[in-house]
Amino acid sequence: MSVSAPVQPLPPPAAHCDREVDAARPLLVHLIDGLAGEGGLCAVAASSRLDGFGHALWLIGDARFRDAAASLGLTPACWINPPLGRAQLAWPALRTRASQRPLPAAAVCWGLGTVRLARLAFPRQVRVVRAEIAPAADARPARAGHVMLPPPLMPLPAVSPASRAAARTRLGLRPTDLAVLHLPDSAASADVARFARCLSMAATAGRSLVGLVSTESPPHARARGARFLAATGVPCELVRFDGPLMDAARAADAAAWDQAGMSACGAEGDEDCGMAVASTLAATGVPVLAAPTPGAAWVLGGGPGPLVARGHSEHHWADLLANFADDPGRVVGAAQARAVELGVLHGAGGFLDAARRLME
Repeated sequence: MSVSAPVQPLPPPAAHCDREVDAARPLLVHLIDGLAGEGGLCAVAASSRLDGFGHALWLIGDARFRDAAASLGLTPACWINPPLGRAQLAWPALRTRASQRPLPAAAVCWGLGTVRLARLAFPRQVRVVRAEIAPAADARPARAGHVMLPPPLMPLPAVSPASRAAARTRLGLRPTDLAVLHLPDSAASADVARFARCLSMAATAGRSLVGLVSTESPPHARARGARFLAATGVPCELVRFDGPLMDAARAADAAAWDQAGMSACGAEGDEDCGMAVASTLAATGVPVLAAPTPGAAWVLGGGPGPLVARGHSEHHWADLLANFADDPGRVVGAAQARAVELGVLHGAGGFLDAARRLME
């Protein structure tokens, strides 16, 4: 049985990332490349609600990354698809674009690689700041030009039942399928084979579990996971999606946050991707399932329960998934209650207050 968690509407933005020119407000350029992932895009979408500034998204990446931005309602003011897909080769085009007026007050860099590009492209009077997501209540400068921001808690736009049904149809999901989105800290670290083993232990007669995995995850791990499920004969399968993670999230009944508890830590430059996406989904009311880690404690609250496993082993993960399959309504209820708590205890204001300090 598919369980649809109602989502809250996204507040209207105070500024759009595609509107650059406004003489009355200082301009912030959000520079992001593919290494920052969709977590970085979630943070940009949230920070573009910071009023008192103009916002422009400068995106370095392929068409897939641009589509991921569009899935969050972001329109790049500057899109550079670098030769051979290598972001470090984008600096000539970036420098040409940066020479145009008006000059921004600051270049906010999402991802370590964009900092060097920004310093090469922009003149010295433009402040270059690296922004990073961490489970903290406030922004704490780690060093000059490096600011830590709390996870963005901006809910996704409301999804109509028709749009959700269409998204599930595109993925080939049946109405009775319980779809669990595999949410790794980074595509490179995604342990799809272990995710498949956990699903297989949770799936029994009457529990039809489907794992949604990105085509950007390691192909050898996907192949091992698919072979394992085929050999076990349990009512469980992996379905690949080739598109933005947030589009798949709209079709899913829950997300399994694959952080250090299930696989290796994120790839360099992408360590905050899972945190930002998980916090966005949690603020929306989508059930996010996770192992007990500091990041999960901040996003999901408390200790073991409907959303947090008792430990990091595959058996702990299987128990968490089995509890979801046995009583999805209880897990959805816990997720919706946590979304309300996040709005009351933290809310988007904490992120925006911290983002404002970028200019201090």
